[in-house]
Amino acid sequence: MKLIVKTAAGPSSYSSTAKPTITIGEVEKVTKAIINPSTGGYLPEVHSISGNVITYIVRYFDYNAGEDGVAIEVPNGTNLGGINFTVMAVGI
Repeated sequence: MKLIVKTAAGPSSYSSTAKPTITIGEVEKVTKAIINPSTGGYLPEVHSISGNVITYIVRYFDYNAGEDGVAIEVPNGTNLGGINFTVMAVGI
């Protein structure tokens, strides 16, 4: 087992249908992972893991909406290129 920490920039145009990925090339298979943003305001979450590829979803809290509530997925086309996402992954 290895613990890998990797940082990657977010996508320049977020897509809810083709969610962003981070590949952990140091291992063949990731067994567990968590993800955090470099700046506040966004709530990333590991969506799925396939081999050594982590797919993640990004949410935010839309406090300007008519109802404040749970975090919602960022809209398609959102530029997250200026946000770094750090993954801590365990793999073999």
